[in-house]
Amino acid sequence: MIVVSLFLIYSFDQVKAQKPMDSSTGSSQVQSTKLTDEPYFNKVHLISGDTLDAAAQNAISGFSLSKSTLADGSVNITLAALNPEYTDRSYVVQSGQSLYFIEMSGGDDSPPNGERYINDDSAVVVDSNGYVVS
Repeated sequence: MIVVSLFLIYSFDQVKAQKPMDSSTGSSQVQSTKLTDEPYFNKVHLISGDTLDAAAQNAISGFSLSKSTLADGSVNITLAALNPEYTDRSYVVQSGQSLYFIEMSGGDDSPPNGERYINDDSAVVVDSNGYVVS
């Protein structure tokens, strides 16, 4: 459990990479890596869509998912943990972005036990080109 948590922290800290200079503007921007290039990619589930597939529903079974549209058109997505030992999290997803839930220990959130491996789950916001934003 600790190893997985440390891996996630290390992995998220390492996702920032320098984007090559844009020849049309002469500027460079810091941009993340592609989600598909991350070692945890096979553990992600889209949760910002209009509906959740069965795998995503299973992945977030230890959480209550709620969405609300903000004044600027972005969507606030909150994952409220069903286990009081876990921290609730909220994410703001802008137009063109997606939110993916990362379920490192599949099935540990399933009722009736709820979340068994605290801090093994997270989420990432991805831009329209597939790059991790946060």
